[in-house]
This record gives sequence, C-alpha cells and structure tokens, in this order.
Amino acid sequence: MAESKVCSVVTIPLKTEKWQEDKLNQRMDLCRKVYNNMVHDFMKEYKKMLRDKSYIETKDIILSAYKTEDEKEKKKIKASSDYKEAVKANQMIIRDYKFSEFGIGGDSIKYAKVYSENISSTMANLSIGKPLWAAFERMLYGNGEIVHYKKYGDLNSIATDGKSGIRILDENNKTVKKWDGTGKLYCVCGTNKGKVLRMPLKIDKKDLYKLEMLTDRTYKIVRITRKLVNSVYKYYVQITVEGAPALRYNNNGELKNGIGSGKVGIYIDTSSITCYKESEDKFYVIDLTKSADYENKRNKILQEMDYLRRKNNPDNYNSDGTVKKGIIEDGKRHKLKWVDSKKYKQLKFKLSNLYRIEQEQRKLDRQNWSNQILSLGDQFFVNDYPFQYAAERLKFSEEDEKTESGKFKKKSKKGKDIGKNAPATLITLLDQKIASRGKETSSLTKIKLKNIDYSEDYRKFYAKKVLDNS
Repeated sequence: MAESKVCSVVTIPLKTEKWQEDKLNQRMDLCRKVYNNMVHDFMKEYKKMLRDKSYIETKDIILSAYKTEDEKEKKKIKASSDYKEAVKANQMIIRDYKFSEFGIGGDSIKYAKVYSENISSTMANLSIGKPLWAAFERMLYGNGEIVHYKKYGDLNSIATDGKSGIRILDENNKTVKKWDGTGKLYCVCGTNKGKVLRMPLKIDKKDLYKLEMLTDRTYKIVRITRKLVNSVYKYYVQITVEGAPALRYNNNGELKNGIGSGKVGIYIDTSSITCYKESEDKFYVIDLTKSADYENKRNKILQEMDYLRRKNNPDNYNSDGTVKKGIIEDGKRHKLKWVDSKKYKQLKFKLSNLYRIEQEQRKLDRQNWSNQILSLGDQFFVNDYPFQYAAERLKFSEEDEKTESGKFKKKSKKGKDIGKNAPATLITLLDQKIASRGKETSSLTKIKLKNIDYSEDYRKFYAKKVLDNS
C-alpha cells in the first residue's frame, strides 16, 4: 500500500527552564547566522549565473514563448525541439550552480558543521536548507525578486525528522514514533557533542482532539517554535503527523462542525462570501470585513513610536522631517546609529503582541467561517476569482490619469483587503476540511465566470449562476 501523503500538525506547549530557553534562543540565532552566510554566498553565485552566456541564450528562448500573445503560436514554440532543448539546458545550468533542493540542503550541512555542538545535520537541512531553497525557488521560477537576510529574532523555529537532533521520548528515554497514550512525553533537543535539553510536553488529558492526534499516528517532523507573548517568549513543539486532522466531538459524543448535504453555490470576492443553498432556495452572506479591526490601535502605537524615535535621534533627520541616508565622515558614508528609549522598546513589544493577537483572531475567524459554509452542504461550486489580478495597481494612460474634477485617480486596488481578509486561504481551508471529513459525495469545484456585470445584488445572482454552470 502506498504511503499516505496527507499530513497534519499538532502544537503542544513545552515546560521549559530559563537555561533551556537561553539555549534554544542561541540555537535559533546560530541557524539564522548560517542562513545569512548562505544567502550572501548563493547570491554571488546567482549573479554569476546571470552573466553566463549559455544561461542567457537558453533563457531568451524560453522567454520568447511567454512574450507571444497568440496562444496557438505559444503552443507551437513550446512544442518545438529548440524550446525543449533550451529548457533542459537551462535546468542543467541551474543545477551546476547548485540551485536545487539537494544542492542547497547539502551545503547547509557543510556550513553548519562549525556549530556542530548546537546544530545537527538534519536540523541544518530542515531549518536552513529547505527555507533557503524555497526562497531561491520563488526567485528562479516564481514572482520573487530578491532573497532577504534574516534579522535578529526573525528565525523562530528549528526542526528535524524526529530521529536525531530533536526527538520525542517516553519515560524510558526511547524515541517515540507512535504514542500509545500512556505515560509522559518529553521533547529532547541536542547533538552528540553539545548540551542535551529535555523538556516535558504539557498535554491536557481532557483535550481529546490532541490525544487523538498524538496516538497511533506516525510522527514525520518535529519542530520547536517560539511565540512572543507580552514581551516573553513561549515555547511549543509542533509535531507533523500522518493523516488528516482528527474530528472534534462535543461532550455528548456528537460531531462538532459536521458537513451538510446538497449543492451550494458560492460567490467570493475580496470583502464577502455569498452562499446559495439550492435545496432551501436561500442565501447566506458572510461579511469578511466584520473581523476585529486592530488598525486604529496599531496606528496610535506607531505614531507614539515615531515621536519617541525622532525625539531621541534628532541628528538622524533632515530639516524637512525625512530620514537621512547616512552620515558622511572622512569622505565616507556611515550607517545611522539609533538610540531607543525604554518606552520605545516597550511599545515595540506591545505592537508585536498586537500583531500576534490579530493573526490569531483572523485564524479563528477563518475557521468559524469555513465551518459555517461546511454546514450548508457537501457539494460546493465556487467562482474562480482572480485575486492576483485584483491586488495589482491600476495602470492609466496620461490622458486618463485625472478625473473630471481634475483630481488624480487612485491606482490602488484590493491588495490591502486581500491581505487582511485572505479569501483564497479560506477556500483552501474549506477544501482541506471537506477532504478530512472523508465523505465520498463531498467536493469543491472552481468555476470561471466571464463578463461579470457588477450591478445591484450581483453577488447573489452569480452565487446562483455557478450552480447552473456546474
């Protein structure tokens, strides 16, 4: 039988001591330093590759297909032998410069060898190599423009495969890959040369969901992560287990957030979700903008932080209030030095905590909204909304840049609403929940709608129309 590719994650708090927290912080920061060293060296290799004549020639042939607007001509170019050979040659050149998952992963182990007392080989591969390859992959094949360095405190997790580096042990100090539900569990982090940390897992025996997720499931990846809560780091272990997430039941043993029956048409955009249940001939509207808004609180904190920074660093600003590009001393430009007061640091932690609360609240809102939709039916038909296009800024010609009153037209679109409400993430979450229920008749189908008429009540009209096109 083929191995199941469906996995889910369970998060358990860790009981840590101060010296263990210091050691975990040190190891995360060492991983960050190795990551930054690799970014520096691989960006050199990337720039060298861009100057490679053979790479430029193959890239030009590949881009010629995508620059063609005619679809028939594009297919013809892609089917040609020159194009296929160029793709193969381009991939070989990229691999020669070690831009692959295995190339970067192997180098991450070599770079981390100097810190072998704190970073194991599997930890280097999963915590440094994989994220770095994902960043370069976006730049090579996606819409990424540059790979950024990680600032102090940006890297907040370390991971291994659960066999070495970071492991889950039972009371007899044996590595646990499947827990039977008895006794205590410990998270152990360490290498053969360095200090070994042994931290108990705080498992609530009344939480049936987490107990089911931890028992009789194979552990794939074990990750230690930290979250900044009220200026104090809290530490957790995230265990990636085999299989779909467990179902939740109430005190009476009944399934919580069950799946309904029947067809449901869904029209989704950047601000709302309109659902039409065919069997009841009824509409249900979910307003995505009603989520808790923390923008005003954030703005007040940011204003106060800006005031304090200007007050403590008056020499770093020009007379017009803009930040200087640097200080010139002895004919050389030096970086600005910033002095942060205690009040400023307190506000910085307060702002960070507010971002965390907002993120958690949005996750809860998306869970609740997806459960509401799930209760309406088991066959869902949703419009394939172009969120990427909606986020782009409008482009005007010189003649169309102003309105009739002489004011400049706004070029911003729905990027802010998409980032805040994350409607596409909600549809992905709904699809995952449908798959986890295991109901054979349940499905989610995306349907493209053309020439949408944005007249009154168009959302209800198209929520009904997606069912006609199904």
